[in-house]
Amino acid sequence: MRRIDQSQSALRAPLNRIFGTEANVRLLRALVHARSPLSRGELARRARLTPQGAAKAVDRLLEMGIVERVGAGPTQQVELREEHPLAPAVRALYAAEEERFGGLLQALREVVENLRVLPGAVWVEGPVADGADDLGEPLLLKVLAGSRDLEAIAEAIRDRLVAVERRFDVTIEVQGFTRAEMEIRAPSTLLLVWGPSPWVPTKSRVRDHTDLDRRSREHGRRIADLLLAEPSLVPRAREHVEDRLSRTTGGERKELLEWRRILQSMSPVRLRNFLAADGERATRLRQSSPFWAVLTDAERETVLSEEREASETV
Repeated sequence: MRRIDQSQSALRAPLNRIFGTEANVRLLRALVHARSPLSRGELARRARLTPQGAAKAVDRLLEMGIVERVGAGPTQQVELREEHPLAPAVRALYAAEEERFGGLLQALREVVENLRVLPGAVWVEGPVADGADDLGEPLLLKVLAGSRDLEAIAEAIRDRLVAVERRFDVTIEVQGFTRAEMEIRAPSTLLLVWGPSPWVPTKSRVRDHTDLDRRSREHGRRIADLLLAEPSLVPRAREHVEDRLSRTTGGERKELLEWRRILQSMSPVRLRNFLAADGERATRLRQSSPFWAVLTDAERETVLSEEREASETV
């Protein structure tokens, strides 16, 4: 029987080895999107790889010359080697990947903006928002609206999503929530599509508003405590803010710009105090905090478990 898995020329088909494993693909993506060289540990975290798996893949990429070392000793970092003849093509490929997803979010935004009755907010939640969805897994689109209009708005969105699903070859599931339902849900990672954060309380319900402010402040305290043990949260939050600024407009952009100034100017001590402060500005900005989005699963579970324990003792 004739073999069909014969090797190919490394010179004529270098992409076989450059993109030969998922670890290589993840590491190159992280390096392309990084704005500066990364340590091996940070590179592994961003690529969601074990340190051991990342180290092996980095060594392979170094051997192929598509990445290079920066610095020396324990502070040594790596970055994409721009002199490699395929580096521009690699960057272009990941840019196209990012533009596709950005185009999908923009298409969802346009669907909402053309509705006859507008919802309170629309966002993506679940595995896609967490960056952990599998092939063929649906995108979960959440809608916030008043109980009287919710079903009609959700159905109108579903009708208009047919063309979007066909264009981007994606399955989209729509689920609606009222404000009362949102107030009893635990915070989760989300990608905002339209409107303000769904976690922002309504001003018309003073008692609930006060309770939500208290819970928001407690959430801020937990994040502040985590910052003591995980100082890498701050650069991770900065990276997240810059990434979101490159994709969004409107009210969310204004909040992100304010967070950018905070992350650039506040010392660690001031930042921890701000996250748990009682003032109007701190209360408002906690609703769009970039920290929740950059927590690992373990860090997120730590915060939620501490909040559950605190609520049980009240």
